[in-house]
Amino acid sequence: MRRTKEEAQQPKEDLLQAALAEFSAKGYSAARLEDIAQRAGTTRGAIYHHFGNKAGLYKELIESAAQQGNVVIQTAVSGGGTFEEISRRIVTGTLELLEEDARFRQITALSLFKTGISEELAAIDAQRERDAAATIEGVARYMQMGIQAGEARSDIAPDLMARAFLAYQNGLAWLWLAGGENFALKEDADQYADLLLHGILGRKK
Repeated sequence: MRRTKEEAQQPKEDLLQAALAEFSAKGYSAARLEDIAQRAGTTRGAIYHHFGNKAGLYKELIESAAQQGNVVIQTAVSGGGTFEEISRRIVTGTLELLEEDARFRQITALSLFKTGISEELAAIDAQRERDAAATIEGVARYMQMGIQAGEARSDIAPDLMARAFLAYQNGLAWLWLAGGENFALKEDADQYADLLLHGILGRKK
């Protein structure tokens, strides 16, 4: 009997879930392929088949989380509205995703705290640096649109605003995860958005 697409993908998904659990528990470097395979109920050969190696597993997890973040941004933009309205949806949507989605939260924590330095991740780290630079450029273009629309401050360079925008969101994520999720994130997301946007828009509430 021919398997459905979902059934064919299940072994791969099981390995990703097992890898995330092992990476989260032991850190990337200490996690072993044998333990990942055992947790997934399969063999090391299945890991090589689907991902090539341990770095391939890590790469797929990181890329899946990045895609989730991109969906939040695309949804915020597609909703239309003013620069402020779209920016607010991006900020609140990202914070809500972090609190509501356990997998996204685990991958974010893995990326921030549990990866360490590994030669086998050198190519992934280099790509991440390129992606970060591209993200800053993209956000800077968005900020320039806000300036041209007369909504964002014109006395601050768009690339500076882009770095501040990203640093603010990433800093909140870091503090929340590092502190054991000991303060409200989703509940106060709109207020966090206020604090950020009022600096960009150049006005007080």
